[in-house]
Amino acid sequence: SPAIQPPPQAHIEGVSRQPLRHEVNKFRKERDDAEEKIGSLLAALTTATESIRDKLVARFQARADEFFAEKVKLVYAPRKERIGQAGRVFELPGFEVEMTSGATEAQFIRRRADQVSLSQREYLDMIFRVSIIETIGGAQGSFVTDGPEGSVDAVFAVRAGDLFANLTPPASKNSTIMACNVVAGQFIPNTLRNFPTKDDRKGRLVNLLELAFPTTALTELRPDYQAEIDLILAQPPR
Repeated sequence: SPAIQPPPQAHIEGVSRQPLRHEVNKFRKERDDAEEKIGSLLAALTTATESIRDKLVARFQARADEFFAEKVKLVYAPRKERIGQAGRVFELPGFEVEMTSGATEAQFIRRRADQVSLSQREYLDMIFRVSIIETIGGAQGSFVTDGPEGSVDAVFAVRAGDLFANLTPPASKNSTIMACNVVAGQFIPNTLRNFPTKDDRKGRLVNLLELAFPTTALTELRPDYQAEIDLILAQPPR
């Protein structure tokens, strides 16, 4: 009987590669469709960002001038990023902060996070967030922060308190929620400057020394802590 010959190698390869080629084409189509949707979303985001850019920059400038001794400026700086390993490069709207340096007679412009101190970095971030609330929040935003008193000295504690007090003037519907330690100085009195009496201030205070499980220090020194709280709440803003 005649010998049975195997099919040509090229035919075998053609059959085996067909499903793989189909999957590759399917993946590319899905990726292209997804990138079109991302491009449309980013275009809308860019338009929305540019529509508030000048107002946001102005609000940031006002708040930064009140707090920092250095010259600080918010600049619109879109950046290009690739989504995925081999996808399209998209332009994303964004902002950068420029800050002068006292060590170089205010000539050097700092832009990177590692060029500023931890305190400066924290308050640049908080001022930017506050500016967003004031720009697009319709005076009905909420600002939440933890430990804002920890990185400022006695002089800047006054400015920090004023910064948070100015976010929530009496007629505003903005709200500020912050967790802080029992700290002497002007941070807490200035933060509560819109509430003139001790009773008003106590009404704005959630005293975790009374509500939380006590630490050893609190168990041993509760009268001292309470005395300090009473002094802080009685202290007028400066």
